[in-house]
Amino acid sequence: MVTRGYAAIGRRPSGWTHGGLTPEETIVPLMHLNNHLPTRDQKEQLKARLQNGETLTVLDPFSVSVDLQHNELRLSIPCLDERKAGIERRIADQYPLLFGSGVWGVGKLQ
Repeated sequence: MVTRGYAAIGRRPSGWTHGGLTPEETIVPLMHLNNHLPTRDQKEQLKARLQNGETLTVLDPFSVSVDLQHNELRLSIPCLDERKAGIERRIADQYPLLFGSGVWGVGKLQ
């Protein structure tokens, strides 16, 4: 999501360049993160949207635990304070780092 070159912003750098991102190039990923990294005060709004059938994409540290008593996998979604969400076995198997301490990632919630 980072623009290539300076043609996209209509100017060229002058003087020494450091090889990193320009301020204009850093804003694009930041805007993307802000759209998918919910704040705590948005929790109930997001839950209501899910209840209404929307699919949400969120960035969060997801983890999976195993409930042997019910033979189910439980997904933890910290931004929603949810510890017992369901997850399909194929997704958990595809991302084994979810088991245990979990991993940061982008997830589609339905």
